[in-house]
Amino acid sequence: MNVFLARQAIYNTDRRIHGYELLFRRAATETAEVHDGNAATAQVLLNAVVDIGLENISTAEPLFINCTRDLLMVDPILPPNRCVLEILEDVEMDAEMLKRIHWLRQRGYRVALDDFTLDGKLATGAPLADYIKLDVLALTEAELERHVKLRRPGLLLIAEKIDSESLMERCRDLGFDLFQGYFL
Repeated sequence: MNVFLARQAIYNTDRRIHGYELLFRRAATETAEVHDGNAATAQVLLNAVVDIGLENISTAEPLFINCTRDLLMVDPILPPNRCVLEILEDVEMDAEMLKRIHWLRQRGYRVALDDFTLDGKLATGAPLADYIKLDVLALTEAELERHVKLRRPGLLLIAEKIDSESLMERCRDLGFDLFQGYFL
């Protein structure tokens, strides 16, 4: 049986690998057909842990795992030193979710907010985040500058969708800490 799993590296400013985002794949393709986020993440975890083995995916770098609301409400199967729980942009940040994130962080889990925008659903979760991921192709220059002002000690900003050297340089100049995209 073939097992499919994509991983996309996340680099620091020196182009050293900081971590990997694990991505769902049904077959050996570059794109995913995700119809059920819970099932996709469950399959990624099953493939990573059982079929492939974490040590074969990453020796020490954290694995960023896409999480739906349902998956955030159950205890993670990966240890906190091996993963970052990446909260998808459609997760509602109500009081129950904020309480759950706080509980996860108390147990050592790191949290990333995916496709973050200041006026999006995830905005109220920003104070609890360890990482904020910005889709740099979806934001204007002025919006990027506004979002970079979120910087605070302990928060790392990830520029997603880096598709060229010039875009990476621009994001580095703006103050992003980490970079992810097809260019890299």
